[in-house]
Amino acid sequence: MARDPVFGMEVDENITRYRAIYEGKVYYFCSRSCQKEFEKEPIKYTLNEAEERHMTHHGGFYGGCCGAPIRGVGW
Repeated sequence: MARDPVFGMEVDENITRYRAIYEGKVYYFCSRSCQKEFEKEPIKYTLNEAEERHMTHHGGFYGGCCGAPIRGVGW
């Protein structure tokens, strides 16, 4: 499993059709909107890859824009 660098959730790289290559590395995404967000500003999502990302995906847990299942409680 790979981790979507925008949303932070695990993505099966063998199933997802959303991917991008940046600096020779393939990144996988849960949705087209996450892929597009990454492609606009990849450095924002790759600068601190070693750090665990928190799931803020465009403003919070509740009502994610990508249509992916959202874990947690809406705040």
